[in-house]
Parts: sequence; structure tokens; C-alpha cells
Amino acid sequence: MKKSTLIHFIAFAMLLPFLSYSQSSNKPLFDSAWYGFNTGYYPDGQSPSSVKSGDLDNDGDSDLVVSQENFSNGFVMLKNLKKGIYDLPVKYASKNASKDIVIADFNNDSLQDVALTNTGVNFDGNTISVYINKGRAVFKKAVNYTVGSSPVGIAAADFDNDGDIDLAVANNKSATGTLSLLINQGSGVFAPAVTFPSGLTPYKITAAKINSDNLIDIVIGNEGEKMNILFNGGNNDFSNRVEMNVLGFVYGGDANANVEAADFDNDNDNDIIYSSAWTTDGTEGQIALFKNQGNGTFSPVQFINLVAYTGGAVDMSVADLNGDGWKDIVGANFQGRVGDGYQVVLNNGSGGFLPAVVIPAGQSTYTLTTADVDKDGKIDVITTDWYSLQVTVHRNFGKANFGVPSTYFTNNGVPGSLDAADIDGDGDLDVVTSASSIAAVGVVVTVQKNMGNGKFTNGTAYSIRSGGVQAKFRDLNGDRKPDLIFASAISSPPYDFHTAINNGDGTFGPRQTWSMNACGWSDIDAFDMDNDGDLDAVLTEWLGCTNDPNSARRIFISKNNGSGTFGAPLIKIIDPSPSCLAGGDMNHDGKIDLVTGQSLSVDVHIGTGTGDLQPPLQYATENSPYDILLNDFNGDGNLDVATCTEYNFEGMSVLLGNGNGTLQPAQNYKGAYSPDLRNESGITSGDVDADGDIDIIVGNSASNDVSIYLNNGDGTFIFKMRYGLYYSTASPFYADFTGDGKNDIVAAVSLPPSGLTGAIALIKGKIVTPLAKNSADVIIENDAAGKGLVVMNNPFVSYIDVRFEDIVSGSFTLKLTDLSGRVIAISGFTNASPSVFRFNLGTDILPEGAYILSATTEEKTYAKMVVKQ
Repeated sequence: MKKSTLIHFIAFAMLLPFLSYSQSSNKPLFDSAWYGFNTGYYPDGQSPSSVKSGDLDNDGDSDLVVSQENFSNGFVMLKNLKKGIYDLPVKYASKNASKDIVIADFNNDSLQDVALTNTGVNFDGNTISVYINKGRAVFKKAVNYTVGSSPVGIAAADFDNDGDIDLAVANNKSATGTLSLLINQGSGVFAPAVTFPSGLTPYKITAAKINSDNLIDIVIGNEGEKMNILFNGGNNDFSNRVEMNVLGFVYGGDANANVEAADFDNDNDNDIIYSSAWTTDGTEGQIALFKNQGNGTFSPVQFINLVAYTGGAVDMSVADLNGDGWKDIVGANFQGRVGDGYQVVLNNGSGGFLPAVVIPAGQSTYTLTTADVDKDGKIDVITTDWYSLQVTVHRNFGKANFGVPSTYFTNNGVPGSLDAADIDGDGDLDVVTSASSIAAVGVVVTVQKNMGNGKFTNGTAYSIRSGGVQAKFRDLNGDRKPDLIFASAISSPPYDFHTAINNGDGTFGPRQTWSMNACGWSDIDAFDMDNDGDLDAVLTEWLGCTNDPNSARRIFISKNNGSGTFGAPLIKIIDPSPSCLAGGDMNHDGKIDLVTGQSLSVDVHIGTGTGDLQPPLQYATENSPYDILLNDFNGDGNLDVATCTEYNFEGMSVLLGNGNGTLQPAQNYKGAYSPDLRNESGITSGDVDADGDIDIIVGNSASNDVSIYLNNGDGTFIFKMRYGLYYSTASPFYADFTGDGKNDIVAAVSLPPSGLTGAIALIKGKIVTPLAKNSADVIIENDAAGKGLVVMNNPFVSYIDVRFEDIVSGSFTLKLTDLSGRVIAISGFTNASPSVFRFNLGTDILPEGAYILSATTEEKTYAKMVVKQ
């Protein structure tokens, strides 16, 4: 019997059994409330300012164009890859930052073209740009036309009734307020602009027939709570202007005035709605409704109230969202905090409106449009998220149901940390939430039991002092039942850690405190640091004490006495500011090593197997790590490192392991951006697209979503899209919580309107993953003769004996993973022959349940399900 020469082990939580099979990455991987698609990256990709939809490549579905402002300009085009999943953005430049964009066929070639306003980052532009479609959604270089000062809103319509599409532009900073009219000369070339008075500070505009003369008029939303209608007098004359007041009182700083025209009361004329950032009664945002009396005159203004404590709608779109034949309203809810998203205001069937409902989106929902992006006959909502640098696609599931995820109260403040394990032995994953290291005081440790279908009980508190930091489920006393371990959540030293032993039914006994006398924690976990078969406590000290020069640069290792009791700590002085923590065997010596995030680096601390550490090896990252994990991303049998980073250059870094405790230079990837809030909020991994390699999932707190980094198969990654979750998404955990054989994502979130109440939310996985048969000899992958890998002792305890039914030459690797793809153990073998090989795991403290064993030879990979008992 041959024994393995290389061993890895890392702590984890048990998951439910399934195997994954390949599926296209262009299909949704999760049944999310919304899908997010990047429009660019900071700083070049700032900021998505307006979105319009149209079939740009004549394939029958709705593509998107998004104008960009601030440090960027022009627009990006996102092709619909079918069913509302969009491709990576393609950039087209313009002269200046742009505020608005339109799609229309300007040269009558049956291809949709694009025009946008060149507003300027300081409102210093005076042109528009027109982009002619060459076919297949490829555009010619921009042709620029001069208009007035600071062009903002743009509308496309046939104003002169000659069969081609003209343009109208609102010039926001013109001294007296002007509108520029550009008449199409018939081939997509426009005559010089003609200017008409528009009222002061015109912003967004729309084109519609307002009176009964069958000519298209122009409606202007003016800042300062005013609206102007420029009636089309024929012969390109828009000098007949009527100005109307919206509110009698104007709040200072009024901005983002916008208008839409539609027949809201089904009387065959177009009514008008107006709103702006400060269209409000002081408590509730409002939309002003002007009902047309049939001849272009209007009844006194009516106000449609939005949700309390929100501003007015900074952009609007009109569509029949519930299929009842009446026009509904969608308004952008620009907050920059909890409460971001859009408000759906349904028509009551008589021209009035039902109470508004807020639907979450990314950070700072700025503009929006509506279209049937997935061709299911229902109108969906697309938003631009100004801070998040994305468009979000919100599918309409019918009757204006936009699929907001269920949330379950944690009964604590806003948690920043989440862990999961089956604590009560009923076969599903339960959850513990607590404070992250960033917001550590006053967040109680609470446990929520899974009711078997991904629905959770309210949280039960297990804190001590004022809360807990980075709580984990770990088996501390060797009874194969997950216990609780967490760090102190207080506001001043001394900082300790705490444990609570599982009573055997998923409830926990008294909290015990283990004195460390530290200055402030960042992370805590438990690993077998001294190879004695039990899990020791490891903590990183992130904060410092004024009277201790070695503080904020220490790791504390407290050995387990074997029964879940802990001794005085070994304190290791390391590089400054250790934060996040992971453990595994980085050099194949059968001993646990530690990996920590530092300021602008990742450090590897080689374990001695006695509970001690060698001096750290430091590896630079582009930005400071916030959370960290270990997994084998390139399939070479070595543990690699992935970390999510933070602040203005948020993203993700991967450092591939060499197998000897050293790492390759960091691969740095852009991430979800926020200009003013911490965004990246946790990292997890697994084979989310079922293609046989390990992908990475990063939580985004400010943009309320998770980023998916798909593995190219070699440990390099592509960041194509995000999946919406809920407000303040943090600490995502990837596993099957619903018991349907599909991996889901559960994360800690916060609840509106305050954002100070904690909850958890779940988005369901969509990949169908057939269960393996309950046979010890199931061959997941066969050779032509039907031969494969046979497990001799399935179920197993502390080792796995295997043999091959065919001749295997050269070296091969055995790997044990949990069912999300996280590596538990890796072992390399040489001098292979048709005999039995022992995969010695080096521990028997794995939780009972199902795992995946894979054998990778020089020719193929075998995989099968194994069960720990």
C-alpha cells in the first residue's frame, strides 16, 4: 500500500451533496433579483449617466448604450447575449463628459444610430456627437455638431414631418436658457443648430404630441421646479413656449429635472410628469402630474407621493409594467446609501396611482429605462448606478413583480461577517452572523437555523460583552459538532476571544472567555497548528495600543487542550496591520501555515507543526486585502491565495502558490467601485459555472451585490457581471442552502430605511447538478473501456484508500473538496501502478457528510462522491 507524500488540510463548514456539470457562462448562474453589468472601471469608466435600449445589431433583442461623464466621456455599448445577459462594454469616445444619450435611425438604413450630448465635466461643453451604425452594432467615428452652452438633455423625433429623425438639445448653462434644434438633412447629416428660448436651466427633455395639431412638441424639465412646453408651429418653429410652475417653494440645490409624456388616463392625449432631486413636500419625494385636457392645456398639477424619506425621482420611464393596459411610472431613487434603487408607481386603472414601492439596485441609481430585455413579453427595468459603475437589469416576473429577495432578521446590528455549517445535524446549513473587524462594537453574535429550504429562523443571540467579531462554526472539542468561536467586540483593550460549545442540538452552552490582553482584533479562526488533532485559536491584531510598540503587528495562537479549552497565547511579532486570516498547508509538509492580509500585501507564515510560525514572507498586492481565502485555482495541486481589496481601487487579487510556501506575483483585477464607501466586503469560491475549475465570488457592500470572477481554467479570471442581492451585502457564503442540489449565495445585509438593522438574504443557484448515485463505485468520468477510480473505504474516517481500474503511469494528484469546491486536502503521488493508494488526510475531525474526491493523472481527471462518517 503506497502512502501519500504531500498533505493539505484547511478548516471549513460541511455542505450538502452534489456534483456539477458544465454550462455556458452566458446563462444566469443565480436566480438573482437583478443582474449587474460593468460599464467601466475607476477612474476611466466614470460615470454611467444615461441608458437607452434598442436593437443595435438587428438580432431581435434589446442592446444597451450608456453615456459616461466625470473622468470619462462618450458611451459604452453592451450587446444582449440573449435573455437579458449582456456582453462586456465596448467604448466609443467623445469630446467631453456626456449627460444624455438617444438611439434612433438617423440615415434610414434600418440600423439604429446613437447621439449624445457633450456636457463637459464642468458643464463647459457645447457640442453633441452622432455615431452612425455600420452594422452589427459597430459605430463610425463621432461627427460633432455645435449647440449651446452645457448641453444636457437630448431627444430624437421627426419634428418637421419629412420622414427622418431630427434632434433637440437642452442647453443647461445658456444665459437665458435655450434649446437647440438640429434638422436632419436626410442622410444622417444635420443642419446647423437653430436656437429657441427654453426657460432657465433646462435639463432633460422629451418629445411628444401635446396639442391636437399632429406635430411633435418638446417638453423641458427645468431646474427650479419649472416645466416648459415648446409647441411645434410647423416649419421648424418652436418659439411658442408655455412655462408652468411645479412647486411654489424651491429647495436650494435643485437638480436633475426630468420629464416624460404619456397617456396616463387613456383619453387619447399625452399627459406630462415632472420630477427632480428636490421635488418633495419635505418628507416624501413627489412626481408632479399634469393631465392634458385634450388641447395642450392642463388641469392643475397633481402630486404622486413616493416612499417616505426619499427625494424626488432624478429620472423616470413610463411603461405598462403589469400588463393591464395602463401606463405605469418608474422613478430613479438616487440616495448613495441604503434605499438606493428605483420606485415603481402602478397606475390604478383610472389615471391615478397606487402607493410607490422601492426596488433595490446598486449604489446611486441615477437614470433608467424600460424594455423587454429577455423577450418574455414583460417589460423589465434597466438602471444606471452612478457610483457603482454598472447597469442593472431587473427582470419583470409578471404583474410588475421584480423579485426582491426574502430577508431574515438576524436580531443584531448590521453584521459584516457570516459563516455556515450544519449545527443541528438535520442535513442543512445554518448560519452565524457577527461584526466584521471594521464595525466591531454592538453587533451581537446571532445564530439562525435553516428550516430545510433556505428559509431561516430569526437570530438567537450568543454574545458576551457587547457583541462579537468574525464568529465561526468550528468543532473545538472533537465531538464532530460545530461549536462557536469569536473575538471580543468592545471599544477599548483588553481584547480576548470567546467560545461556546454545541449542546448537540444546535444550541450552545455558556460563553467562555479566554484572556489574550490584545489591543484590537481583525480576524479569528481555528486550525490544528500543533498537529495534535484538535483546532487551536488563531487571531490577528489589527489595532494598536499607544503604550505598546509591538501592537497592531501580532498574531495570537492559543492552543486547544483537546476539550475545547485554551491555554495562554503564543504571540508572534509580524509585519504591521495584519487583518484577514486563512490557514492551509502551503508547502506540502503536512503542517498548517497561515496567510494574512496586511497593508498592501499578503504574508505567508510557514507553520512548524508545534504551534509556532517562521518569519513571514511578504507579497505585494495592488491594494490592501479585506478578506482572504485559499483554494487551488489553476489545478496544479498547490494552494493559491485570493483576496478582495478595498477603497477607491476596489478589486480582487490572486497569488498562485508554487507548492513550497512561496507565491507568484499578484494578479490584480478590478472590482465593483464606490467613491465614498467601503465596497468589497467578503470573498468566497466554488465552481459556479460548473466547468471544472474554481471561480471567485466577492461581496460588495455599497453596490448591494456580488461580483463573479470566472476562472479561465488556468488561475486567471474574467469579471463579466454581478448578481444583485440586497442592501449592504457582506461576507457571502457559497453552498446549497435550499437542498435542491444547486449552490446558492447567502450573505449578511441591512434593512431600509435606516440601514442599521441586520438580516441575511439568499439568492438561489440555477445550475442543475445531478446527485451521484449511492454507490461506492460510481465512476464520474470513464475511459473508453469504462475503467476509472474506485474508493475502497467509502464511507471513510481519517484516510481514503483508492485504486485505478486501468493502468496509470507517472504521477497523479488526489484532492478532496467540499461541495462548493473548497479544497480540504491535496496529496501528490509518484511511481503509480495498478495497486491501492492511501490518501492520508491527517485528521479525523472533518464533519460528517459528503465530499468530492478527484484524481488527476497526466491524461484525465476522475471524480467521485465520498462520505465521511
